[in-house]
Amino acid sequence: MESQFPDMYRYNRQLILPEFGIEAQQKLLNAKLLVVGCGGLGSPVLLYLAAAGVGNITLIDADVVEISNLQRQILFDTNDVGKHKAAAAKQKLEALNPDCKITAHIGLLTVENVHDILSNVDLAIDCTDNFESRYALNDACVLQNKPWVYGSVYQFEGQVAVFNHEVNTVKIDYRDLWPFSPDPNSVPTCTEGGVLGVLPGMIGTLQANEAIKLITGIGSTFSGKLFTLNALNFDTQVWELPPNPKNPHRSGQDIPTIQASACQLALVPEIDAPSFYSWIEQAKPFQIIDVRTKEEVLRHAFENALHIPLANLANRLEDIPKNATLVFVCKAGQRSKKAAQITLDNGFKNAVFSLKGGIMGYYSAYFPTMIAEL
Repeated sequence: MESQFPDMYRYNRQLILPEFGIEAQQKLLNAKLLVVGCGGLGSPVLLYLAAAGVGNITLIDADVVEISNLQRQILFDTNDVGKHKAAAAKQKLEALNPDCKITAHIGLLTVENVHDILSNVDLAIDCTDNFESRYALNDACVLQNKPWVYGSVYQFEGQVAVFNHEVNTVKIDYRDLWPFSPDPNSVPTCTEGGVLGVLPGMIGTLQANEAIKLITGIGSTFSGKLFTLNALNFDTQVWELPPNPKNPHRSGQDIPTIQASACQLALVPEIDAPSFYSWIEQAKPFQIIDVRTKEEVLRHAFENALHIPLANLANRLEDIPKNATLVFVCKAGQRSKKAAQITLDNGFKNAVFSLKGGIMGYYSAYFPTMIAEL
């Protein structure tokens, strides 16, 4: 028994639970999990599952730690800024619990790599913030017959569900909720719209709880259900999710692959705030293109910028100088990357950049009193 539980006291508070005990703990130690994303949701998921004694965790994340992450991504601290999240997470989790074996992948989860990564695990947990990875994970789980735990947060609201886990002989997957991926430009991200810092902790902890129940077989889960939470008034609801005939897994339609945009956006050249500031100070010739909405620009116009909202960009390419160096800007740096990609896809040969961290990041570094205007 000592070889199975190197540190019995570490898990004592779980072992003494009458519904849990040694058998459930052994299931955790034998479990192999995949966690997609090490950010706001991934932080509590990874911390609690490693602490609980999950024996094998594979994690994947393409990002590096930024100072703006620390408001909610509690797995990291100031000393981690600039490090790859996956590598930093591995170091933190192994220090937290040596019983837990961590395999870290630096990169995006895509349709090219998801099947290989998923083949080595029993259960996946979605803590990502992009549709490309989420749909790739869902479709691979359906094909490999593996359950996964979904979580999502935006501003003050969060969601949790368990997909591809049989309930009353029916398996509901993510495409029963959303059969096809929406236009990424139509869905704001936390980077653009913000998120209350404690909300990912609340939702991520629920995701970890669902994973523990799935692994050990105790209790009931949100299988085939969607749990929603509003952190402002603590309004919660649980929605039953029926099979959707528009789900291509059910209707026999071809399953669309949507990984291309995520991979392309990862390659968009970015200019950081110090370099951008230097260009302005040196009066280097370049054209700033502000792709925020009209309402955002009315609140605060960025000096010397050509304003073309992202939604209108494809129809206004003729307004963009063909020979100038271009720097696309937005509030937080996501829409500007999409805008830069659109110009590159349309044959622009001049130098094209996206302002990393957006106007907010630039002002945070050099003009912090102006952030409130944004």
